[in-house]
Formats: sequence, structure tokens, C-alpha cells
Amino acid sequence: MPKASNLKLGQQRKPVHPSSRKAAQLTRGAQRKEKRSLRESERSIRQNALLEKLYWFHDRLDPDKTVYTKGEVCQLIELYLERFDDELEQIDIVHSIKNRQGRQHASREAAIKTTLEKERNEYETCGLEVPDLMNGKHFRIFRAWNRDVRYLTAIKLTCVKARKISDVTDEAGGANQLGDKDEEIDDSDSDSENT
Repeated sequence: MPKASNLKLGQQRKPVHPSSRKAAQLTRGAQRKEKRSLRESERSIRQNALLEKLYWFHDRLDPDKTVYTKGEVCQLIELYLERFDDELEQIDIVHSIKNRQGRQHASREAAIKTTLEKERNEYETCGLEVPDLMNGKHFRIFRAWNRDVRYLTAIKLTCVKARKISDVTDEAGGANQLGDKDEEIDDSDSDSENT
């Protein structure tokens, strides 16, 4: 019968050599756990940001509407991008008070401005991801959502891009602005050649 070990629970028999295969195995395991926890924290941060956005849109749904048009969704997005205006105004009031040392709430102000700049850039370039309010079926699902995280995957999102003024004038039969710009460029080129 083998003897019982005198070692306490959790103690290793010998120290591990730093260049050994066992040390490499332990290092890989620790790195794997670290990467997994980092991915989980990033995922939870993204999910919380999405939930905050969905809560905001859910609170501002018009109970009489059955579906939104793209123009109405763009108006909602503009309101969404202005959601921190009151807080920024309060911070400016605090900064305007005389005899204050340093800048109070500077980190919060920087975080808000960074978030707004990122969202505004996203909205104007590739489109901001919002719940699909333009499709009747998806709109009904979003309206019936009880804010439970489990049903987050049932909500369909769509990217909505900002409508430019030139797009609106083209739809309304506006003048050809591109042709006018080409003529101005040609005139400036001929002037530079004559000199």
C-alpha cells in the first residue's frame, strides 16, 4: 500500500523549472484565462451600450404609430445624439463659476464628447445601428419587448445613415449641383494655364 503524502493540499512536489514544458503549459493556461475574461468584459460593455441605446429608443416610441418612416427615424436619431446636451450644459455652468481651481467633471465631459463624436461620425459615414422601426413586423417585436436581456437577439437592428441636404434636393427635383462645380473647376484651370 502506498504511503500517504505529507504535502498539504494544493502544494506541488517540486518547483517547476522556468524553461520546462510544465511551465509553458501553466503559462498558456493563465494566458487563456486572461484572454477569455478580457473578451467577456468587452462583450458585456458592448451589450450594455446596446441595451442603453435600445432602452432610449423604446422609451420614445409613439404609441399611435405602427411603423416609422426613414425621416422620422432620422429625427429620432438626432434626438438620440442630443441626449447629453443638458448634462454638458450643467458642466459648462460649473466651469463658468469664478474662483474655482481646476476643472471639475473633466473626465465625464471628455467621455461624453468622445461618445458623441464617435456616434455622430458613425451616423454620417456608415450609418448608426438602431432598432428596425421601418419594418412593421420588427417594430411590433420591438414594441412588445419587455426589456429582458434574454430576448435581445429577437430585436432586429438596421443601420441608418444621415440624409444629406443634397439627397433631399435631388429627390425634390433640385438643380444639378455637380455640373455647376465642374464648370467652376474648368474656369480655374483655364485661368492658371493663361498665366
